[in-house]
Amino acid sequence: MTTITRTQTETRTLAADFAKTLHGGEVVFLEGGLGAGKTTFVKGLVEALGAVDEARSPTFAVMHLYETPGAIKTIAHLDCYRLKRPEELLELGLEDLLDRQDAVLVVEWPPAELTVPAERLRRVIIRALDANTREIVIS
Repeated sequence: MTTITRTQTETRTLAADFAKTLHGGEVVFLEGGLGAGKTTFVKGLVEALGAVDEARSPTFAVMHLYETPGAIKTIAHLDCYRLKRPEELLELGLEDLLDRQDAVLVVEWPPAELTVPAERLRRVIIRALDANTREIVIS
């Protein structure tokens, strides 16, 4: 599905609609250039799933965890841009999170070493068309 959004609010609303399709156990590969709107998308997703804390970019922290009161208990938002070694994923506890059916992982800049079964993988690609307009492809 391809959607054009023209505001951050529209991007967050699209993310909230996408969140309704998640049941737990999914891994979302979130792709897009710097400043494309990945964090805006995650903010909409995290809010829609009921997390109290607002999502923020994990670029410097590498991973943020958000707890929710619903069936999906944890949302892990990772930014793998700065990771240098595949072992760093294990050091973050990613293996445990991948095994949880009550968690959703959102991974920016997913490394080639991270393999996910096709039935659990979702992909969101965000492309900036201009300062405000985004093309968002969800599969």
